[in-house]
Amino acid sequence: MEGKSFGNRLQQTFGFKSTDNDPGFGNRVYGDSRLLNPNGTANVIRKGIPFYKSAHFYRFLINSSWPTFLALVLLFYFCINAFFATLYLLVGVSQIGVTTEGLSLWQQFWEAFYFSAQTLTTVGYGRINPIGWLSGAVSSIEALVGLLCFALATGLVYSRFAKPNIKLRFSKSIIVAPYRDITGLMFRFVNERSTQIVEVEATCLVSFEEESGRRFYPLQLERDKITMLALNWTIVHPIDENSPFYGLSAEEILHKKPEVLVMIKGFEETFGQTVYNRTSYDWNQWKFGYRFDPVTEFKSTSNAPILHLDRIDCMQETPLPQTN
Repeated sequence: MEGKSFGNRLQQTFGFKSTDNDPGFGNRVYGDSRLLNPNGTANVIRKGIPFYKSAHFYRFLINSSWPTFLALVLLFYFCINAFFATLYLLVGVSQIGVTTEGLSLWQQFWEAFYFSAQTLTTVGYGRINPIGWLSGAVSSIEALVGLLCFALATGLVYSRFAKPNIKLRFSKSIIVAPYRDITGLMFRFVNERSTQIVEVEATCLVSFEEESGRRFYPLQLERDKITMLALNWTIVHPIDENSPFYGLSAEEILHKKPEVLVMIKGFEETFGQTVYNRTSYDWNQWKFGYRFDPVTEFKSTSNAPILHLDRIDCMQETPLPQTN
């Protein structure tokens, strides 16, 4: 079944044009490029404006990992102290009470560096102190810079802790498995944290490569909302008469390079805010004739079900039902 007749059949089935469901990527996407990266970010390369205009350092500092954030804080702390230590060297370390006799330039730099650290943090041990007008002016400016920098760092740390987020683990593959005498397209995810997420909603679209470009079609789900994500949730799209995959073989589906776009929305009780998560599955992540193994274990010796998060990708081959 070729792209044009395929698109016409879907338009007749759903009653609207496929371009009405474009989530914002347009239809001129070709080749092997995917629309969403696995982490949910749009696979877009932005050009045409200078870096300093497009960069958003606050967002980067908020969303970066803790090791990266702490490394940048330490690097900035060292650089700002090295900068002021250089100024004190230019003024003369004797102006901050350092005796230069017998000290190399390198040793004088470190004396100025440690004095800068004391001034920046307003510790002021008192062993050395500004003596001249020029050194006093530099140390006064540095004290102000220190207050502003630590206020900014405190705000960033608070924002990182206060930022609502969810950490969902999605199965690495999306499978076509037996489902109620037919087949179903399935993937699953689980909350890696012990926080409670309620009123969870799932929305799925599929993007097909056709002759005129990429087209987007909604995927009707067996269930698109659950009250609480207490265990794992297996998202199922029945491949029936209302499915864009109905009547297509595995080869025909993969030939169109489908990408399933997944949007998850829920209410996170810890922060009391609505949170979002996105991911996608491209045609290289499809598996036909598999079924997921259970990740929840029930034992008579335990008063609660056991959820094995490390089994989210466990599956085994299974024959698919024959279709006419």
